[in-house]
Amino acid sequence: LMFGFAILLGLASALIMRRIQEPKYPDHNHHSLSEFFTIRGELRRFVLFAVAFNFAFMLASPFFAVYMLKNLGISYEYYGIATSITILAQLLTSGFIGRLADKYGDKPIAILGVLGTTLVPLAFLGITTKNIWLLVPAQLLSGVVWAAADISRFNLLLDLTEPKKRAIQIAEYNLYANIPLIIAPILGGWISEHMVFVLSGIPL
Repeated sequence: LMFGFAILLGLASALIMRRIQEPKYPDHNHHSLSEFFTIRGELRRFVLFAVAFNFAFMLASPFFAVYMLKNLGISYEYYGIATSITILAQLLTSGFIGRLADKYGDKPIAILGVLGTTLVPLAFLGITTKNIWLLVPAQLLSGVVWAAADISRFNLLLDLTEPKKRAIQIAEYNLYANIPLIIAPILGGWISEHMVFVLSGIPL
């Protein structure tokens, strides 16, 4: 039932997308392979940052659900509520973060957001089956810092791409930035099973 309902919503969203009038993009029809590699200067530094950041958070992110459901032993209902809290926090703080980015610039907000994401796993280390309610503030923190990280990174990507090459430069950015999304979870899984430090397994 859940998958069927999701399919219906997906089809509905596709119908809505068909009604959107796309503005004309100033480009030509044919591209050579050499045109694809157009990232230079500050955009190249931003791509390096994106690759490193995506590798860092994807090393751990697939295991949050496993940790909550298996190690902490919460119900699927509570897991759904905890996940919704993160999305709600993002929703409620996005406008405020957007105004901060307009006032102080995207780079400072990106730095604060990225640094904030590193605190999320640390918050989870203090949660046990006896104080499971701490999942709520941890998920609130996650929503706020990820809103800051996502909004500012997207704005920076738009700022650093050239207007006439934006589509192809964003495509190239996505190519490089998505590589760690493949590698990091596999490495994270291997580390969780084979590395033993102060912490081991999923908590590590």
